[in-house]
Amino acid sequence: MVITAPVTNMLGTLSAIARAREHAPMLRRAIPGIHLEGPFLAPGDGPRGAHPADSILDPDWGLFRQFQDAARGLVRLVTMAPERPGAIGMIWQLRQAGVVVGIAHTDAKETDIDQAVEAGAQISCHLGNGAHAMLPRHRNYIQKQLATDALMASLICDGHHLPSYVVKNMMRCKGAERIVLITDAMAAAAAPPGTYRLGEVLAEVGPDGYVRLPGTPYLAGSALTMERAIENTARFAGLPLDHALRLANRQPRTLFPDLGDGVVPGGRADLVVLREGPPLNVVATIVEGEVVYQEG
Repeated sequence: MVITAPVTNMLGTLSAIARAREHAPMLRRAIPGIHLEGPFLAPGDGPRGAHPADSILDPDWGLFRQFQDAARGLVRLVTMAPERPGAIGMIWQLRQAGVVVGIAHTDAKETDIDQAVEAGAQISCHLGNGAHAMLPRHRNYIQKQLATDALMASLICDGHHLPSYVVKNMMRCKGAERIVLITDAMAAAAAPPGTYRLGEVLAEVGPDGYVRLPGTPYLAGSALTMERAIENTARFAGLPLDHALRLANRQPRTLFPDLGDGVVPGGRADLVVLREGPPLNVVATIVEGEVVYQEG
């Protein structure tokens, strides 16, 4: 994921990912694409989240083409605020170009969300986060996205971004078939407490794994790993573990069908071997039949 920063920095990051992927077979297999989260987001406090205000921009197809050229075509998902000037037209252009569009970091009205879906938006990214701390209890952009069946929703189930009962409610509203688990992880994932860099900003990680902008209560990414997200989701929503697993490995394929059909005869042997807990642990990671990680 590449987040909001000065344009030259974003171009440099996208180019670096593309170059690294070209020179390392393992990265080519591990990084099927790039999620561009920014700079086409809402500028206000709350919806903007940890994205730097001075780098937020209106949607611009020409600028996206620069980003995509720097990434050598690797941008597969773009998150944007549909209320920004030019956003609806750009959503249509992105879909025509085969790029998945997500809604997040938004202050959208109901009509903005309807128009975004009509133009081709497919998912609400980290729904429930990147939002105002206080909203009207009924008519708001979170409730509207929850009620919009055409939108899938990705959730950060670390226990900090969303309370456990909110995860359960969202799962019931959307249906498990429309939920995708993500980590929103930054450099602190599985690392000890301390200060880490998130794009152009610094973030502090506490002993409880809460990642915040220094001196504030504002979340700035997460230190979550996917096996913890799966285990948390099963516990929060009361799902069997194998059902929670599907939200991490099967559901994303509905957005990116070129990733293949998963574990099928003759398919790519991309496997994660897990030991059921608690806690759930990764025992081995296999990429195209090659063991690239083994516990111990």
